Amino acid sequence: MNTIKFRNALLLIVILLIQISIRAQGPPDAIVVKVNGKAFARDTKNGNPKRLNKGDKLFAGQQVRCEKECRELHISYCNITRPVSRSSKWTTILSINCEAMKVPRGGAPKGPTAVIISPREAEVIRPDAFALRWRPSAEPVATTIVLRNHLGIEIWSKKHVPGNLGSLNSDGLKQILKDVQKEGDLNLSILLDQPQNGVSERVAFKLLSREDDLKLANELAPTQDETDEVFRHLSRGLRFVAYQLHSEAVPEVELALAILRREGADADSLDELVKLAIMANYKAYNTERVLQLCAGLKKADSLPECLQRER
Repeated sequence: MNTIKFRNALLLIVILLIQISIRAQGPPDAIVVKVNGKAFARDTKNGNPKRLNKGDKLFAGQQVRCEKECRELHISYCNITRPVSRSSKWTTILSINCEAMKVPRGGAPKGPTAVIISPREAEVIRPDAFALRWRPSAEPVATTIVLRNHLGIEIWSKKHVPGNLGSLNSDGLKQILKDVQKEGDLNLSILLDQPQNGVSERVAFKLLSREDDLKLANELAPTQDETDEVFRHLSRGLRFVAYQLHSEAVPEVELALAILRREGADADSLDELVKLAIMANYKAYNTERVLQLCAGLKKADSLPECLQRER
């Protein structure tokens, strides 16, 4: 029994040393850019606090605090600088994936005459976030909606939906999507028929796998306690981008940008977040928004010809 305990303790030490080694070699999640007075960081909940200095690297899971003799503490994620509120509570450093924007684009629109707005062609979607929207008809024409798997087999349908509604929010449909997700049947298509208007349109999309859905939920959990709204929404947005969930990423990044603007952040931080918002919208094929944001960039060379004016 003692031998087993010793081996377990040894294994724990080895794992800890590996984590420390990885942390030492990998890029930091955040950086201390300004400290006025005494601010501290700790590696674990019961770890010994260490005083912070300008330029110190911070890693996900570490905690920082600014209280009493600390007058000011600013940290930076993805070149976006924010103050840490003065409080007796410890603030946990988030894992914000600044490299997420390297993932491919997804969810291309089918063209200006397309009827189905959401989902988009080849879009990756979580069942809980599935939203069925189309261009509403002038009259409440009978609309049939059919969900099929990659073999073309019908797995759900709804008839006589008023076409002028423009959307359908069905808990039953979301449950069907969860069921097929568990079975690994991820490649699906939605068909919208309006015989009276001569409309029949099909869009193929893909569900996020059950494994990745659970993994994403675990990664998003730490953001719930983040008090800085900019970092919270930015972290969530970049997590969604990493899983190619672009329709969920855009609102998060846009909200972070709106908050930063409202609070009158410094120009450099604002410019960096504008660039991330441009990339998020570019990945989601939101051309008009990309051009709008490009026009507001303060540094003309911030992005190569601002993505070549959305090509």
